Amino acid sequence: MGRPRVESEEIRSRVQQPLLGGLDAWAEAHGIPRAEAARRLIDLGLAAYEFAQASSEIDRDRARSKLLEKLGQSRAGS
Repeated sequence: MGRPRVESEEIRSRVQQPLLGGLDAWAEAHGIPRAEAARRLIDLGLAAYEFAQASSEIDRDRARSKLLEKLGQSRAGS
């Protein structure tokens, strides 16, 4: 059966040490493969960026909730 189909696109990137070591350590700490760790960290980074860019109190609250939810999801996977 395999993984469900999702709309996605492969991206390739070179990652130097120590960033690669940090990615691998994070992946190991959460018991997930490197690619999944990269996806989750990108998602967390984008949520943090959205929070930092929020200009109104309502937008900040919404972005804060989203970021905290994603942080909780990343911890639940460990």
